[in-house]
Amino acid sequence: MQYPKINTFFKRVQEGPDKGKIILDSISKNEFLVPCEWIVSEKLNGTNTRIILSEKGIEIKGKTDKAQFNPIVLRGIGEILKHITQDKIDSLLKLYEAEKIILYGETIGELVQGKEWKYNLNGREDVDLYIFDVYVMRENGKGFWLEIHQIKMVTNELGLKKVPEYGFGTIPEIKRRVKDGLVSLVDHKTRAEGVVAKTLVTVYDERGNRIMWKLKTKDFEEYIGEMYF
Repeated sequence: MQYPKINTFFKRVQEGPDKGKIILDSISKNEFLVPCEWIVSEKLNGTNTRIILSEKGIEIKGKTDKAQFNPIVLRGIGEILKHITQDKIDSLLKLYEAEKIILYGETIGELVQGKEWKYNLNGREDVDLYIFDVYVMRENGKGFWLEIHQIKMVTNELGLKKVPEYGFGTIPEIKRRVKDGLVSLVDHKTRAEGVVAKTLVTVYDERGNRIMWKLKTKDFEEYIGEMYF
C-alpha cells in the first residue's frame, strides 16, 4: 500500500507568476483547526521506503511497487535490517493479529539526496533509515494505523530508528518555528526539510482520513500574505 499524501497546512497559489507559493493567511483543510496540541516530527529529505514484514520475511520496496533503489542504497538498507529475526517478526504479527505489517520510512544519505542533504553521515555511500509510520494489514484486507506510542514500541522491538520529534506545539508555535528555521535532529547541523504534525491520538476526518499536516522550511522563502495565527 502506497503511503497517502500529507497535505501542506497552507493553501498554494494555483496559477500565475506566484504559482506554487504558500498563502500564509490560508488553511488547506478546516480539519486542521481541531483544538489540540500537535506532536511534531522532523520531515526528512530522503526516499520513501516501505519495509513489509510477513511470515515470508522482509520485503523492501520504494514509494511505489515500480520504484527502484540505487544498488548501493538497497544494500545499505539491507544491512540496517539484517539483525531482524523471523521470531521478532512473527511475534509482532501475532500481537497485532496481522498478515503483514508495513513500516513506512525515509532512507537518507548522500546517494539519495545529494550533498546538500547528506545529514553528515560518515561517508558518501552511507545510508540510514528512519521509520515514520506503521500500518497493520489483516487477512481480511482491512487494516489500521498504529498510534505514535505503538510505532515507538515496534521500532524499539526491531532495533530501528523512528523519525525524531521536536515535541508538542500549537499551530502558531509550529508555524513560527518552521518559519524561523529548524536544525535537523539527525545530526544537529543540517537544515531540517520541515515537519509533520499529528494528533497524539489519531483523529479522523469525515472521509476517514487521518488529520495530519506538513510544513517545509523552503516554503517560507517565497510566500504571499501574512500569518494571522
